[in-house]
Amino acid sequence: MTKGPWNAARTGRWALGALASLVLALAPLGCGGKDAEPERRDTSGVGAALLSSRDEVTSRVPVLVDGDGALDTQADAIGLADLGFLEGEDDAPIKIVEFSDFACGYCRQFHVESYPALAKEYIATGKVQWRYVTMVLGMFGPNSEGAAEAAECAGDQDGFAGMRDALFEEQPRWKRASDPVPVFRGIAGEQGLNVDAWSACMDGGQARQRVRNGTLVSRRAGVRGTPNFFIVGYTAIPGAIPLDLFRQVLDELYTARTQPTGGGG
Repeated sequence: MTKGPWNAARTGRWALGALASLVLALAPLGCGGKDAEPERRDTSGVGAALLSSRDEVTSRVPVLVDGDGALDTQADAIGLADLGFLEGEDDAPIKIVEFSDFACGYCRQFHVESYPALAKEYIATGKVQWRYVTMVLGMFGPNSEGAAEAAECAGDQDGFAGMRDALFEEQPRWKRASDPVPVFRGIAGEQGLNVDAWSACMDGGQARQRVRNGTLVSRRAGVRGTPNFFIVGYTAIPGAIPLDLFRQVLDELYTARTQPTGGGG
């Protein structure tokens, strides 16, 4: 992080610290079990790598190799760079990694009410690069994994963003369906995807593996509730915090990371 005059840098650090405290006070605004509140700040493993990295997400974790969740400790590791879907420029000064479960009500709230504004104001303007990693928290019923797989398969056709938005919009419809696949297939068609290719992906199992890898990464990062956002080099934001507060965090951090370097006085 570049630093300006000493007083400005100190003020910036104080402001970001105050914002972080306020963010953590609002952490319950997310989906999680009664005894599984979102992790405040991880100090080891993936979480530490996310928080300490100022440029790239380079954390590595073992690969899931079968449907039972067993780990092959001899396999090549997989990193966050191999997971999820990016929006924004590679040289954006702020990088965010989001872990969300498509069946989580707070995740839906965030993506319906807040994300469109953040995308327009920060991603489209080159301030933020956003990585969405599909994962399943495991407490929202049997259709969560299928929704994540549907999004992954849409991503194979460069249609992730549209499918993501539609899945959150249509969450009440597919979440309680006895068979959600027809709903997912209908959404794929509405998004203009090649439905035959999308269906082949759903049947092939590759998307399921990617979702389970994302779930493993989220656990290694200390994610216990959703949505959960890691601002690389800064802090984790657990929960669907209010839009204005998210803006304030990003504005403060953008200023701190782009202000000219200078001497103190």
